[in-house]
Amino acid sequence: MGCITTLIFLCNIGLIIAADILLWMYSATMGLFGLIGVIVFFIAHALCTQMSLAPRDFWRNSEFDIFIKKLAFANIAALMAWGGSLIIASMCQNEAVIEFIEWAAN
Repeated sequence: MGCITTLIFLCNIGLIIAADILLWMYSATMGLFGLIGVIVFFIAHALCTQMSLAPRDFWRNSEFDIFIKKLAFANIAALMAWGGSLIIASMCQNEAVIEFIEWAAN
């Protein structure tokens, strides 16, 4: 089971880093916001046992289910940090972010 969870975790990190590289290719501002998301992912994954899992989960759920909950919590935290930074930057009238939002809407 450890091999599968490690493979899934590494693939998830690879996807997050690939998304950040694509954001860097769009603009430096978007790349920095993607970097904030990557950092928040690692922090959330380190803290998710205390924040999102109840002690009952360790008794009732399998190890893989707990891993998936931790991974989902970390991904949601990273997306929320990235989205929050986009909202703040668009409120400050950042041109790169506004262009990205218009591009994504089309």
